[in-house]
Amino acid sequence: MEPWPLAVPGPFDGERGGVRARWLDLPGTVVGTWTFGVGAADEPPHLAGITHLAEHLLFRTIGDVGHRANGATGPDTVTFYTGGTPQEVATFLEAVAGAVRDCRFTPEDLVRELHVIRAERPGGDAADPGLLTYRYGLGGLGVTGAGWPALPSITVGEVRDWVRHWFVAGNAVLTSTAPLPVDLAGGLPAGQRPRRAVPEPLVRVPTLVESPKNGVAASLLVPSAHAVVLLECLERELHDELRGARALVYTVNGHVTPVGAAEAQLDLVLDPVVDDVAATVDGVVATLRRLAGEGIRADVLTEAVATIAARRRWWSDPVDQLDAWAEATLMGRDAPRTPDAEVEHARSATAEGLSRTLAAALRTLVVAHEQGPDLTSRASALGLEVDDGLPWQVAPRTHVVPRSVRWHRGRGEARGARMAVDGADLWGRVGGDLRWLPLADLVVVARDASGAVQLVDRRGRGWGIDPAEWRRGDELVGAVLAGASRAVVRDATWPDRGRAAFARGSEGRS
Repeated sequence: MEPWPLAVPGPFDGERGGVRARWLDLPGTVVGTWTFGVGAADEPPHLAGITHLAEHLLFRTIGDVGHRANGATGPDTVTFYTGGTPQEVATFLEAVAGAVRDCRFTPEDLVRELHVIRAERPGGDAADPGLLTYRYGLGGLGVTGAGWPALPSITVGEVRDWVRHWFVAGNAVLTSTAPLPVDLAGGLPAGQRPRRAVPEPLVRVPTLVESPKNGVAASLLVPSAHAVVLLECLERELHDELRGARALVYTVNGHVTPVGAAEAQLDLVLDPVVDDVAATVDGVVATLRRLAGEGIRADVLTEAVATIAARRRWWSDPVDQLDAWAEATLMGRDAPRTPDAEVEHARSATAEGLSRTLAAALRTLVVAHEQGPDLTSRASALGLEVDDGLPWQVAPRTHVVPRSVRWHRGRGEARGARMAVDGADLWGRVGGDLRWLPLADLVVVARDASGAVQLVDRRGRGWGIDPAEWRRGDELVGAVLAGASRAVVRDATWPDRGRAAFARGSEGRS
């Protein structure tokens, strides 16, 4: 049993209802949690958002559980938790297990929860790639936070299949801050943890990406063991250089995301105004390379360790410690360090060792900048490949558009552009550039009530076609739908809350 950071009885390990369990023996209100090993990272792109929708639907069917109960969906896990007496907590956990077993939610429930999720995250139905998406595409962690353009197309049947596949006893753990009744009356469905795909980076060289998000961000892959202390050092060094010395930004915010068992993605987000984006990109790359070569300052490392030590009091919450254990257990990662062990590990770091880690990580550097500034020439000078963030590829000279295709001329905002479909490819021409988009690269083709389609490729890059902006626009959209894989074509019309919407039932609408 690994050391426990708190001066409390436990932890105690065992089983409850046929599921692995861990509990403490704290006085007062008991907090109990189901944690399931499934999250956004497990979703295929055309079903992005289905885990969150399943969480909402299961919660709806539980019934009146009071305001202390809630659920949450993350990249890797779903949790259902509540507080109360041991019996109240056990009753809630049994109710969750019953909801999972029965999957009694209805098409009416689905419509209501779709609208609740839409209110929870306005604009989430647009393709919205982030740093994980730029690195991994729409596979594994790359799906996380990349939007869910086909969410309204998901059916009751698809949610039930998702729950029955992932929400099983072998893919769950139960935690509580005090002992619960020895056996829960109703357990989860039997089943082993499904195999999880291991994400492979699509970007394998230092790259500059044009992004729909504001500002500038930098991302690196580093060993998990060094991620926390290195992040603290880089935040301080970039703050001193880009705010203190150059007055280009206001904040530098960092985040660490576990990737696999021993690696993590380290992200740094900066907030320059648009006129300073180019200078900030230069400054970020130059500062990271300088630190890799010259080393991180000793005073910066000392302050980073002090910051980690000061956070110990927040890490000492017993519920957070149980949650961290649950996620690590389900993901097959090492047990999380205790707060004291994290501080000691940080103190063992050296500036030289962190600089070597950074130097190796620079091979994985991804820098994203907001749309607008043309940084192509800067990227070349910085030794970065360029990704313009669009699914279109510049057509090789050997590619010839078949003479038989019908070109569609743009109008309105698309005036001056042309598009055509030849069965397997979508062609586009703006000015003198000929570009093409292989329809086989599309992982989502979402059509809404207006007839417009949102196209998303495997890298998470989106493109929309509004038939109103093209001559014979309906014909153009129809050709795209006919050429794309049927598995990825989805009806993304948001259902009306009225009874008419419920006629869709649980059959597929793809």
